[in-house]
Amino acid sequence: MLNQVQSCECWLLVADVEGFTALVSAAGNESAVRQLQDWTGGARPLIEEHRGRINRYVGDAIFAYWRCDATGPADVLAAVRALENWRGRSPLPFRIVLHHGLALFSKSEHGEELGGRDVTMVFRMEKIAKGFGARAMLSPAAVHTLGLDGRCPTYGRSAVDGMTNFYDFYSLAPEVAGPG
Repeated sequence: MLNQVQSCECWLLVADVEGFTALVSAAGNESAVRQLQDWTGGARPLIEEHRGRINRYVGDAIFAYWRCDATGPADVLAAVRALENWRGRSPLPFRIVLHHGLALFSKSEHGEELGGRDVTMVFRMEKIAKGFGARAMLSPAAVHTLGLDGRCPTYGRSAVDGMTNFYDFYSLAPEVAGPG
């Protein structure tokens, strides 16, 4: 029996610990896992308090989303602001990337699964953000749907592995990253 697949516009976020492999080497696996659990425990409520849903934990990263039919840009911006404000107190350094696009939802024995081109894009953006040295990076679609056009400085232009176009990627506008 085929799973029913539904498509929905979403904001898609990946929050990824920086340098986790090096931390495991330096501090040992047990200590690194404890620090990762502390980080996850701090980041999770910042996403969920602003109506974000965590889809899954991928190694040392969190994959979360906000369905556009259930929430608006204000909630997404509030979550991003909360993560940025928490950065200085976080037990581990991290980067976040945010994209807006179409996600394909299906059910499996593991729960709700998200897939599609835009889900692939947000995960590949994390690698681009690492290359730019970005701590928080937004796609052009995220900037536009959050109403931040013309307010976010650009990191630069990059191809996305497996996709035909080049994209401009953006840092957070100072008023987005700053206090409430």
